Amino acid sequence: MANYRRELSKNDQKNLHSKYKDLIDEDGGIFTSDKRRKLLGLKQKHGKYFEDTADFWYDVRTTVANGLKDLELFFEVAHQEQIQDVLHDSPIKEEVNLGKKYKNIEEIMELSKRIPTLQKTLESLFKDYTKVHTAKSSTGQTYSVSEPIEKDDAWKAMLAEKIVKICMEFFMTHNLISTKAHLRLVEELQDMLNVEVSRTFYLKRDQRTKGYA
Repeated sequence: MANYRRELSKNDQKNLHSKYKDLIDEDGGIFTSDKRRKLLGLKQKHGKYFEDTADFWYDVRTTVANGLKDLELFFEVAHQEQIQDVLHDSPIKEEVNLGKKYKNIEEIMELSKRIPTLQKTLESLFKDYTKVHTAKSSTGQTYSVSEPIEKDDAWKAMLAEKIVKICMEFFMTHNLISTKAHLRLVEELQDMLNVEVSRTFYLKRDQRTKGYA
């Protein structure tokens, strides 16, 4: 049976609904309002819950893949000022405006999660997820236990390595690494990543991190 959806606790679902609340019925983006509701597990406007199907998730994957290509197209043709506005200026302005409009720090932090940024997109991609289940102590008291979700993260390690290399290449070609000593550190970092990422194909995570905090 195919796996379509990550296992989410009720608290995870609640946080997701809050995080994407302002996006659900917004115009633009790669998903329609209806598809966002389905992804979030919300009731549709006609009042029924949605059941995952192979066709739906094929459509989602295709939409995301085309969305990535659209983003690449935007980077290729837009003036740097337009790209800077989306990825840098606008998120900062929205954060500042939240600070001016609200005084409650918790409310500001909650609302700031709804601001779209490339950084948050990458953090979400590389985030480790956990599952929560209820257990009983020897005295009969119930408590929650959080466990990491077992997964093969080798492909993420390969992707992260490529991203780091692209970033390091940017620093080097734009003269942002000022000394030979720092340049050697970059080369050592790239060598280290090449070795460590290669190991992910042969060793499980607990074996790779054995002996380290």
